[in-house]
Amino acid sequence: MSNAISFSSVVSRDVFNSGSLSDQSMIDLESYFVAVKTRYESGEQYPYDLEELVPTVFTSKHKAVAALTKDFTQDIDFAHSTVRLSGTPTPREDYRLSPLAFEFMAARKCKAIFSLYHRVFHMKTAEQSMSASAKIMELCARLQKQIEQNEATIAALTAAQNPIQHPHYRQPSSSKPLMTIGQKMRLARQQAMLSQFDVANQVGCEQQYISKLERDKGDNPSRAMLEKIASVINIPVTELLISDLPTGKISAEAELIGQNYDLLDERDQAQIRVIIMRSSAMRCKNTLPA
Repeated sequence: MSNAISFSSVVSRDVFNSGSLSDQSMIDLESYFVAVKTRYESGEQYPYDLEELVPTVFTSKHKAVAALTKDFTQDIDFAHSTVRLSGTPTPREDYRLSPLAFEFMAARKCKAIFSLYHRVFHMKTAEQSMSASAKIMELCARLQKQIEQNEATIAALTAAQNPIQHPHYRQPSSSKPLMTIGQKMRLARQQAMLSQFDVANQVGCEQQYISKLERDKGDNPSRAMLEKIASVINIPVTELLISDLPTGKISAEAELIGQNYDLLDERDQAQIRVIIMRSSAMRCKNTLPA
């Protein structure tokens, strides 16, 4: 590890179970979280080492690995690699965690630790909030303009006797990348900062079932199940039911909005919800046959 300190060296198992941190432990732990966040923002997708949770959270590495592989998804929530060390006959199994995996495996299990973690990873400065708010409102304005253009096109198509020949009609391009139901579900879940286990727990199914859906494996889910999942990951169920919508400019902008949505006040959040709902409705109409 590149950190001078590790999670387990700052927080003992007794302290973790009691939930009481000393002043020095809080200072050291905050420094640790800041260092991890710096590496994460520099491009290190999995900045935590699973072994840091032993013995503070788990009594053995075997139990930590079992919990990790049961509730989280490899190459999304964690990375696994086998390292062969010179002079040792047995290779070492390394597991690296994303901030989200660490949050649910460790930070959220202790109120005092999560308070520090939340302050470092989730809270923004006033300057950052204003900058993010301005960016979001600019993106919303562009979305609004795109919606108005779509509405004008739909009105023109409706008025024309032969929409295929109408000058405003454009045949959908087959060259644009398409998203499956599973890909949309995974993207929305990640934007909602939820693990597959969280979704499964709220929906009332096994984590493996959510994993299969995101990989487009197994039987097609019922509409009732899709409605439950859509409600948990906070997207309209039509986004999942219509699996052949092309990804593009609006989807990318909506993703940026989702990343900074919590920085806005309630009034701006309500405005964004209305705009995105109208955008979804226009996209659904555009998929109707001429």
